Amino acid sequence: MLNRIKKTDFGDGDIAFTVLLPVPPFGDADFAAPDTSRSSRDLLSDLITRWEQLWPDILERMQKGIEDYGTDQRLGSDEFMVSVSPMEKDVYMGDRSDVHLRIEFDEVPLWDYFLKGSEIVHHQAVF
Repeated sequence: MLNRIKKTDFGDGDIAFTVLLPVPPFGDADFAAPDTSRSSRDLLSDLITRWEQLWPDILERMQKGIEDYGTDQRLGSDEFMVSVSPMEKDVYMGDRSDVHLRIEFDEVPLWDYFLKGSEIVHHQAVF
């Protein structure tokens, strides 16, 4: 069910809160906050309220990055997973962002987005 946060057991000992969000025009994708604390549930709840505004910008930046780097990733064909975590102040971009969102395909690069509210303050490919 879209936009419904649930606790998910991945069967390998990992448990997370997850939510299914729309990633048009490709359908829906699972987003996981990698722990089961109340703050992770709140993090996903907050992301849900901002997602419609964030996704078009994330998509545009990722498409441009895929083109610029000449990767073999094919949006809409290749499967990907998304992890969402709160930022800590003493890590890279921790002083400028609240949330780290990572889109991970089977092949590199990964795509990192650092968010402050509904704004992307930085994004990068990770090889």
